[in-house]
Amino acid sequence: MSASNHILNLTNVHKWVTDGPERIEILRGISLSIFEGEFVAIMGASGSGKSTLMNLIGLLDVPSAGSLQMLGRDVSGLSEDQLAELRAESIGFIFQSFNLLTYLSAQENVELPMTYAHYRVALHDRSRELLTEMNLSHRLSAYPTTLSGGERQRVAIARALVNHPKLLLADEPTGALDSQTGVQIMTLLSMLHQKGATIVVVTHDAAVASRAQRVLNMKDGLLV
Repeated sequence: MSASNHILNLTNVHKWVTDGPERIEILRGISLSIFEGEFVAIMGASGSGKSTLMNLIGLLDVPSAGSLQMLGRDVSGLSEDQLAELRAESIGFIFQSFNLLTYLSAQENVELPMTYAHYRVALHDRSRELLTEMNLSHRLSAYPTTLSGGERQRVAIARALVNHPKLLLADEPTGALDSQTGVQIMTLLSMLHQKGATIVVVTHDAAVASRAQRVLNMKDGLLV
């Protein structure tokens, strides 16, 4: 594949924290490319570095050393505001705990990223369209506390899609769901991938990872 369809490119990326005079390496030289249209799973035990890698992929953090490029832009020199803008325009996040605001309706939760990204489109039309695709057209005005876990995750997926992101990043997307609902959510993500979405799932669950085209395993801060 050519560099032109790179969504994300990490080259010899290190991440460390300092504890007094000691430097603790969390990532120890990660090189990874994510291409447009891929469905990639990142697996690893607690402490393997996968959460740190997820934060880098999501532009929530920057490398201590090495190069991380998102859509051809090296992120190391970007300000916090520039990182936030690139993140809002490029990445849709799906979290284990849904991260919905309880005082907003399902539709208002979906519309939040559009407000932050200053989109000049009809907010209500886009959010209604996505919630309808998620089979939630009857729950537009419902608040998160009245939704089931599966419904809340579908609202969260709609929210992740609202800005037409280049990358969907899902952190343990079935972790808070029962097994049957988890299968439904992974089927939905597989359908989105078939429609062209680029998806990275971070998980410890082999059943979730089995839906991906490519599975990466992390151990001790390295891809193995």
